[in-house]
Amino acid sequence: MNDGQDKAGSATRVVLLGVLAFFALGFALPGGAVYLDVVDGWAGSPRGFHGIEGAVDWIFGVSAAAAVAVGLIIGGVAVRFLPWRHAPLASLLLSVLSTGFVIATYLVFSDTGTDPGSIEVVFLRVVCLAMLVLVALPPFLHWAMAKPSTVAATPGPRP
Repeated sequence: MNDGQDKAGSATRVVLLGVLAFFALGFALPGGAVYLDVVDGWAGSPRGFHGIEGAVDWIFGVSAAAAVAVGLIIGGVAVRFLPWRHAPLASLLLSVLSTGFVIATYLVFSDTGTDPGSIEVVFLRVVCLAMLVLVALPPFLHWAMAKPSTVAATPGPRP
């Protein structure tokens, strides 16, 4: 009787992982395309995010970074439910990549040519700190709190 429940549970898990992957890609891909376009415009401009065009690009870029962050959060949840023994290691990789993304976002979008205490730079700091806590910390905690693999815990042959 447990076989029917196990098959239903695994089918439910597969459907849940598929839905989570769909939504993660649905946020991350369009957001990433806009983000890369804005960063490419920033890299090609000697002025950075200055003037009206720079302000509009800055708003679009930070919004796109938030969309990518939502995709990473959903992807982190999917990795958490992944029935794979290396899922904690994948979570650690996701955490490191997310941290790099947040740091790059801060470095690029803080180039506004204004005072470091200006409202847009302070807002960017708050957004980046929130992204670190919401995007990078949960996968790291999944990795840190994972039980060691039974394969690694078994002693090897004794001499």
